[in-house]
Amino acid sequence: MNITDNELKNYINTSNELDNPIYNRALAEKFDWLIPRNVWSGKKITDCTGTDGEDGFWPGAPEEHPDYDYSYTELNNIPDGWRKAFGWTLVCDIDAALTPQLRERFYITDIKEKWGVLRISTSYVNGALSDVLHQYEEASQYVCIACGQRATHMTTDWISPLCDDCWKKLKERQN
Repeated sequence: MNITDNELKNYINTSNELDNPIYNRALAEKFDWLIPRNVWSGKKITDCTGTDGEDGFWPGAPEEHPDYDYSYTELNNIPDGWRKAFGWTLVCDIDAALTPQLRERFYITDIKEKWGVLRISTSYVNGALSDVLHQYEEASQYVCIACGQRATHMTTDWISPLCDDCWKKLKERQN
């Protein structure tokens, strides 16, 4: 199946869950750094059996890690609202910032929300990539983490930016 960039963009920006193996495979073929890797060895999950340290050591027995089925990529770690708001442009901007030398060694080691902003940690970084990551870190604090709309509130317990609607839903759940 030949999937266009517009179809991939629509998949990233509108899907509630990124669990379609056909689209995830297309994403991984376009952006191979989205394939999950062992953060210690740098080996892609597709290259590891998990039995010993010789092949990259993917923890657990082989039966615990069957062949990678593309049911997830590193994009699954980005909170839904941020992924829907700027996931496609983030991926394209990261890819554009990778030099050929950096691309060979580059992988994502962690994606998370911390103190209300998106944090992406990588194996290697250059000036252009650092600028891209900082740009999206800054932008994320103004985007609702839940739905992707403009954030108007910041929670004070688990710090997260929320829009009016998501803020109201949170308050209703708390009452």
